[in-house]
Amino acid sequence: RRGKKHHSNSLSLSKKTKGIARGHYNISWVCKNCTNKAIYGSKTSSSPDRYCSLHRHASHINLRSARCEVKGCLRQPVYGNVSLGVYTRCSEHKLASHVNLRTRRCEFPSCQRNPAYGNRSEWLPRRCRQHRMEMDALCSGRRCKEKGCCKRAIYGHLNSSRPIFCSAHRTPDLFDVITKRCAFPGGCLKQAIFGFLGRDGKQGKKERCGSHKLHGMLNLAVFRRICTVEGCHLRASFGRGSGPALFCSNHGRSYMMYVHNESESCDLFNVMKKRCQHP
Repeated sequence: RRGKKHHSNSLSLSKKTKGIARGHYNISWVCKNCTNKAIYGSKTSSSPDRYCSLHRHASHINLRSARCEVKGCLRQPVYGNVSLGVYTRCSEHKLASHVNLRTRRCEFPSCQRNPAYGNRSEWLPRRCRQHRMEMDALCSGRRCKEKGCCKRAIYGHLNSSRPIFCSAHRTPDLFDVITKRCAFPGGCLKQAIFGFLGRDGKQGKKERCGSHKLHGMLNLAVFRRICTVEGCHLRASFGRGSGPALFCSNHGRSYMMYVHNESESCDLFNVMKKRCQHP
């Protein structure tokens, strides 16, 4: 009609659709305060308004996902009966016979580990590390976008965290976006392997590379292989036979001397170096 302007980029909303299709023609759930996807709202209220994760209220719940079948529980179900294949209860209300059905499990019978290995051609993890087959490969993460390549994508653009190509098909302008980089304020693209110990002597976060490490930082890349002597942070290389490395070169040798003085045979060896395979 004459005298009325038509706005092609706007949609007149009724009271029923307010907060549902704000500025959109496809009448989908959109946040009332922005244009993000909205899945949160109030289950008890009659209001149709929904919100995104940024604008949700403390009392809002996820209205899209299923809920635990126990009355009054608003948690998402993860556990259920294996024969039925349907998850019906949360971790708090699960039964003794229930297993985690939402997370994929190793296809080996009775194994509850998460799968990470499978056929590279289909890129679907089916087996865990312990039950993987000889031809299985690591299938976690994104696959290289090069046609016919079944390797894992590691390299991408510097301003993006999404990997595109593997090391074989990367271009000079791509960087490793999987490995955490050094947090040096001036900018550094090297891998971060040094950091401070966490609480109770546990492994902390990797923050700096070897060139920009701060005083007191330790090499956390080998944290699990440090000497077991309290207060020592040197790398462990001595252990008993084919077992794990327990002591560094300093404490390993002193322990060996102590055993020798007690007229006992030395049972510590450098387990980090490869030995001859001669029978």
